[in-house]
Amino acid sequence: MPRVRKTYGRVLPYDAALQRMRNANGSLEIHGYLERVTVDTGIALARLVNRNKTLTSLDLSYHDFPEQVCVALARALQWNKTIKKISLASNLFVSYQCGLALAKMLCENSTIEELNLSGNDFCAAACRRLAAGLKSNSTLTALHVSARQSQPLPVDGIVEILIALGSSVTIKTLDLADQWIGGWAGSYLADLLRDNTTLTSLELFGTDWMEATFFELLQVLRDNSALTCLSLTMNNAGKYPDAVNEMLRCNVTLKELYLECAASALSCSSFSCFLESAT
Repeated sequence: MPRVRKTYGRVLPYDAALQRMRNANGSLEIHGYLERVTVDTGIALARLVNRNKTLTSLDLSYHDFPEQVCVALARALQWNKTIKKISLASNLFVSYQCGLALAKMLCENSTIEELNLSGNDFCAAACRRLAAGLKSNSTLTALHVSARQSQPLPVDGIVEILIALGSSVTIKTLDLADQWIGGWAGSYLADLLRDNTTLTSLELFGTDWMEATFFELLQVLRDNSALTCLSLTMNNAGKYPDAVNEMLRCNVTLKELYLECAASALSCSSFSCFLESAT
């Protein structure tokens, strides 16, 4: 399953980045750090995004754009008719205003299918606005909101997002890696899996769980008939081997299962059953 990873490379002069945008056709990655990321030059980039009529994929990850630039980029994407895949990972989409701009983008844009907002430390109010936009969107199929280096989103903000996605009829991929959803928020994830029939891929890398909510999750996964890919890597799933084994024995749709650092306590017979059903 895709994970957001920070990459380092040659620092790209901003003038060169703008020239790339002017000449862009199809897919464009300006991935890493740019020099001189000021509000003025960032807004110039947003204007070029707004004017471009040929891009279908755009990656602007890891720039720590200031708030004004984040808002300008979201507004530029609001009416875009060509971009289907956009990554704004690890920028400074933090405030209510950023959440509001993203919500408007999700409400109005009918083209974007994959949105990567991982590593943005949204406040609770921004999460609520983002959730409102997700409720109104009918084209998004993949959402990535993994946390930045052990800085998870506010729990009530995650809950709002999970509630919004519960009624989605288009979402297929959801990345919640490193978010703290193992407490009471886990019950809302269980509700999402119970109600949503389109979600086929779920990333739960690095999410530690309380016993009660993890058992509730596994009970839902046991009967889920939509998920085909699930990652429980680097969390405490191995603490509950009997429950995980039972889930593996009963679920008949999972084809890919990631349990790195959690699989040692699980029985060989459960994996045999899982492998037989996956082939």
